[in-house]
Amino acid sequence: MASNCCGYCGRRTWALLLLATAIPIALIASLERAATATNGSLRYRSGGWLRECAKWDHARRRFLISTFFDGGVAEIRLPAISDGSDGSDGSDLQERTFIADADVAGNASLGILIDAKRDRLLVVYAEVMGLSSSAVAAYGLESGERFFLTRLSRPEHLPASPDPSNISFVTCE
Repeated sequence: MASNCCGYCGRRTWALLLLATAIPIALIASLERAATATNGSLRYRSGGWLRECAKWDHARRRFLISTFFDGGVAEIRLPAISDGSDGSDGSDLQERTFIADADVAGNASLGILIDAKRDRLLVVYAEVMGLSSSAVAAYGLESGERFFLTRLSRPEHLPASPDPSNISFVTCE
C-alpha cells in the first residue's frame, strides 16, 4: 500500500510542478508577443539561427546584420515611406543575403561597421570553434563588392605559443 501512495503522491507532485512552471513560461511568451506587436516595431523572418549584430544603413533604408554561423552579412530593406507602410502593420519583412564571401567560408562574421564616409562596410571574421583564423574585409555598401580582405591569422602560420599581447584593433577615422 505504501508504494501506491508514494507513486500517487509522486505523480501529483510532478503534475503540480509542471503546472507551476508552465504558467510563468506562458506569461513570458504572452508578454514577448505583446511587446513586439506595438506600433513602431518591426518583424522579420530570419534565414538562419543566430545573428550577431545589426547596423542601420540610413542612405539605403535597410538594416545590415552579421550572421554568426552563416559567415556573411544579410540585409533587411524597409518599404518606401511613400507607400504608407513602415513594416509595423504586421507584414513580415524578409532577410536576404547581401555578402557571402567564399574566401572566408567556414568563418563567422562577428562584427560589422558601416563606414558611410568611404561608402563601405567593414566585416570582422573569425573561426568560431578553433579561434585559429581571423580576418577583416571591406565591401562596397551599394554593390557588396569586396575592396580588400586582410587575414590577421591563419592556422598554418600560428606560433607554437602565441604571445597574449598580440592584439589587433580596427578603427575608422
